[in-house]
Amino acid sequence: FGRSSAVERKLRLSLRRGIRDAAKGIAENVKDEARKPGVTGGRSGRSTGLRAGVASGVRTQIMTSAAREGVRITSSGRMAGAWQASYGWRHPLFGSRRSWYRQVGRPGYFYSTVGAGSPRVRAAVESAMREASDSLKG
Repeated sequence: FGRSSAVERKLRLSLRRGIRDAAKGIAENVKDEARKPGVTGGRSGRSTGLRAGVASGVRTQIMTSAAREGVRITSSGRMAGAWQASYGWRHPLFGSRRSWYRQVGRPGYFYSTVGAGSPRVRAAVESAMREASDSLKG
């Protein structure tokens, strides 16, 4: 039992490091996707900073408690949900309340990017567990 407490600490640290490194890459990919132009709109040459705001709101949280282990990637940027949604949003065209415009961002940019990166996080967790197992042997 003496070595198991050291392994638990080593496993926890290794898990956090591996998950953090893998998740950092996924979060950067999400930010890159958020900065790309949407399906519609954005051709006037004027910018509201929407894409930059969505990208800057991307956060990564590492969870290694007994109840939950893994990573949570969220975006709290202004209009982050609308930028992801396939139906988009409506807004007044150049401020005119008589002319409304339906705009679509990048449907699926968030979930598809996170989903594509999840095997890297899984591999990082498995690697940390192998490392801890190997340290128990020797």
